[in-house]
Amino acid sequence: MSMRLRVALEGRSYDVEVELLPPPAPASGESRSNAAALKAPWHGLSTGKPGETTAPMYGLVSEVYVKVGDAIRANDPVVLLDVSAAYSSAAGSVLGTVRATSPGIVKELLVEKDQLLDIGQVIIRCAA
Repeated sequence: MSMRLRVALEGRSYDVEVELLPPPAPASGESRSNAAALKAPWHGLSTGKPGETTAPMYGLVSEVYVKVGDAIRANDPVVLLDVSAAYSSAAGSVLGTVRATSPGIVKELLVEKDQLLDIGQVIIRCAA
């Protein structure tokens, strides 16, 4: 799976494609399903408790795509993060879509537009 991003650097804009890699092979004696459940393959951070979607990196919420009560599927867009806003006030943006890690009904939406997120911060909680 890959993701397209637009990166601004020194006043110039570049379209880049980032490949999302699968998780590493499990450690000796650990099952693949256990290893995959512990780490999100695309950012290497804990995904939180079951039903939670967390921020993979620092960023400013530019858009919120879901609301409480919405039925979502795994990989549905949840929020759009402006990653560059967390590091610099310079012109240009590096945007990334955070996607749901599990399906369900959105029970809690814990962020709002223009909120600065920390790595691993819970964005939504879903119930099956």
